[in-house]
Order: sequence, then structure tokens, then C-alpha cells
Amino acid sequence: MIRKADKGNTVIITYTSEYNKEVNNFINSNNFIQDIGNTTCRLQRDIRSTINECQYFIPKEDRWKYINVNPTTPTIRGLIKIHKAEAPIRPIINWENAPAYKIAKTLAKILNIHIPLHCAYNVKSFTQLINDMQVIKYNRNLRLASFDVTNMYTNVSSNELLGIIDTICQNNNIDRNIKTDITRLSEAIINQNYFQFMDQTYMQIEGLAMGAPTSSILSEIYLQFLEKNRIYNILTKHIKGYFRYVDDILTVYDVHQSNIEDVLLEFNKLAPKLKFAIEKEEKQKINFLDLTIHRKRSRFSIDIYRKPTTTDTIIANDFCHPREQKMAAIHNLHNRMMTYDVSPENRQNERHNIQLILRNNKYIPSIIKDMKHKKEDRVQEEKIKWEKFTYIGRETRFITKAFKNTKVRITFTTDNTIKTFLLHGRSSIEINMTNLEYTNWSVHHVIRNI
Repeated sequence: MIRKADKGNTVIITYTSEYNKEVNNFINSNNFIQDIGNTTCRLQRDIRSTINECQYFIPKEDRWKYINVNPTTPTIRGLIKIHKAEAPIRPIINWENAPAYKIAKTLAKILNIHIPLHCAYNVKSFTQLINDMQVIKYNRNLRLASFDVTNMYTNVSSNELLGIIDTICQNNNIDRNIKTDITRLSEAIINQNYFQFMDQTYMQIEGLAMGAPTSSILSEIYLQFLEKNRIYNILTKHIKGYFRYVDDILTVYDVHQSNIEDVLLEFNKLAPKLKFAIEKEEKQKINFLDLTIHRKRSRFSIDIYRKPTTTDTIIANDFCHPREQKMAAIHNLHNRMMTYDVSPENRQNERHNIQLILRNNKYIPSIIKDMKHKKEDRVQEEKIKWEKFTYIGRETRFITKAFKNTKVRITFTTDNTIKTFLLHGRSSIEINMTNLEYTNWSVHHVIRNI
């Protein structure tokens, strides 16, 4: 079977039995139990009942808009983490036709309005992270370590989270009817945490529903509550700098004042099932997201980091794709190089890497010389409508010119993807064996170019 890797623009060819084994390992090692019966019908009844009970947010005449008429069981698939030693999977669950999908999207908007997130420790951009690290008073005793929350969604305490939501609503003096609806909807959606794999339905005993539109904001509410009420006490005693991006945490500490292993033990006592893994700096540097942070004599410095499994594949110049899509990746690489506060030497190395990527994808490497790094201030425009066209070449450009002086914006999609070719057998695909790479999975290859 063919699957996309978790990161690095990589496609995996693996035996179906090995893939199924990894997904089953994930299921067996987390809070899932097999469920017998028509779970979707039962949860559909539950969500209908909850919607009918909501008096404030959902008018009676609009209730039908929030119900999936013919719901199906969400399905799980795994993206293989080939950049990690044991190549586990990242579970992806398609929730779009689940019973609670529409009301979950609405609840996510409601939570954003009524439960403001302060984001005191959140990394909003890499530029901000770099600037905040420079504020830390530097000395040679400082060390770097990163923490990662293991399977965060499945290990968030549902009962504690509902109590946190109730407490925040009270502290913000939110109207009682609004609070009741928020709590009721949150509980109903949290309980809709189920999925199907190989014709078997599984229920989550605890945690947030993977794939639900509300899970990201609910997990953020939970983590920010822990940071404000529990982690803060740890930081004041042990940590000089604390920066979090979703579930990845970077810390700066003084090795003469703190034992980072003790900090890990305290982190793992924060919540009943929430577990943290630690990675310490090696050779005075640590990789965090797409940065390598170096600890120099008098300051921190950064470099752009690429995982070993990252490929140099972007949309090739001779592919039948819109020019805008081809240039998007190139602009992203160039803007990152120019935005990050890297040394002249590191910037020159990154420029060389970008030129190599361009050359390998049939672009003229010198095109980045004419690029200008600019940050445009977006002007609020009057409401516009977007239309999507399947791009097939010049013909598409000719047709879309008709919308040039209108309030309709055009976006392009393509159907010449690997998935389309494989599913519909429209063309044979030749695999260049020199571009295959073996990984620690004995049964699969990584395709760099197809």
C-alpha cells in the first residue's frame, strides 16, 4: 500500500500487514475499547437531544442546520513518522460526516468568543521566539531542553476539562444560559470520540475526539489552565525561559540551579494521564520545530533545521500546475531565509540549499536573486467570492480572465496527483530506483520522486 509520511513531503510504500500492525499498536496502547452495536445511531440521537436542549445559541427554526442527516462512523488512518526511531503513526481521523461535525464547528467559534485565550507562553512566530530568547540574561550555565506531550488529545482529562470550562465561564461573568449551553455542547462533543478501523468500531474511554473541530481549542484551554495554575509554580523555581507551540515546549534553565530531570517528574504529575517526553541539548544545540538553536559563548544563535527525512521535492517547473502554486513553496523558503535572524554564514548555506532544491526541480536557481522579501499589510477588502477551477493549462487561464475585473477571486486545484493516478489507473508510474531510500521499517521504501 502507499501512504504519505507524517513530514518531509515523502511517500511511503509499505506492506498492508505492517501498516495495520502499527495502527493496532496505537489503538491498543491508548484509551480505546471495542464497541458493539450501532454507535453512530446512538450518538446521532444524543447530539439531536443536546441541540434541542440548547436554548441560547441555536434557535428552534435553525436546529436542522447543525445535524448531519446521514452520518457515518469516522475512519482512522495513520501517517508514518519516519523521522522517529520506531516509526510510529500520527493518527488522522476523518470527522467530516460524524454526527456532531456541524455543531462542533459552531462550538469552536463560540469558545473563541466567550473563552478568550491569553497565550502568555505561546510561540506566535519564530521571529517572536528568537526575540524572546534574546531577552533572557545569558550566562554559560544555561542549558536547553524540549518537552513533548505524548498523545495529547487522548490523554486530556475530560471531566477536569469540563470543570475548567465551567470555572472560566464563572470567572468571566458569562451569562448562566450561555455557560449552560457551552458546557452542554462541550460534554456532548467530547463524548462523541469514536472511530472505525478494519470494520471494527472503537470508543475512546478518556480524552478529546481526534479529528473533531473543537479538539484543538479545547486542548489549548486545558494546557493554558495548567500553565497558569500549576506549571507557573515550576517555572518560577526552575526555568529561565518557557516557550510552547501546541504540544512542543522549549525550556531554558540554569544547570547549577535546576535539575531538568526533576522538572520532568513535576511535569508528569500535573495531570493524571498527561505525560511528557524530554529531549536535552546535544553538543550545545537543540532542534525545535524548524530551528536549530545553538548555545554560543555569549548568546543563543539559530540555524534553519530540516529533519533527515525531509526531501527536496516541490512542484517541479515542468508540471501542469498553476504558476502561483509552484512559486508558493519557493517564496516560503526565501522568506524564511530572510526573516530568521541567522548568521551570514548560515544564511549563505541556506541560500545554497534553496538553489539545490530549485535545480533538482528543474527551476533556474538564480530566480531567488530577484525575489524581494516584503511583508505586506493586508487591507480590509469588501466581501469577495471565491471560485475554484481545475487547472489544465492555458485553457484554464483563458477562461478565468473573464473574472479579472469582478469581485470574484479565482483559486486553482489540480487532479494530476499520485493518489488520482493510482486510484483511477490513468497512467503508469515509473519509480526511479535511485531515489528510493530504506528506513528503519524493514518493509517499506521512501520515494523521493515519482
